[in-house]
Amino acid sequence: MTRRCIEFVVYKVGNPETAGPARREAMELIKDFPGFRSWTALSSLESADAFLDHVEWADLATARAAAETVMTDDRFAPFRAEIAEVIHMGHFTVEAAVQRGLVGAAVA
Repeated sequence: MTRRCIEFVVYKVGNPETAGPARREAMELIKDFPGFRSWTALSSLESADAFLDHVEWADLATARAAAETVMTDDRFAPFRAEIAEVIHMGHFTVEAAVQRGLVGAAVA
């Protein structure tokens, strides 16, 4: 069974002012990748240079293939150049979820 893959990347950038536009450009590039579902870009309320990306993929294989492309494709060079430090990158799947008024098991 193929399981939905949720990728979390927590990182620091050198310059939040230039990192934001580079990140949005990367988001535009990746939206047509195989297996891509969504990318939510988060910025820390406590540290302007801390970012978190929540990216959803159809499965782990497509997430890994996309990561390889992001790391090697020159179109992503401006985005890569903004990243000063990757604090955490990991792939997860939903085991359970809760929303106001709703509780349920994972949905593949």
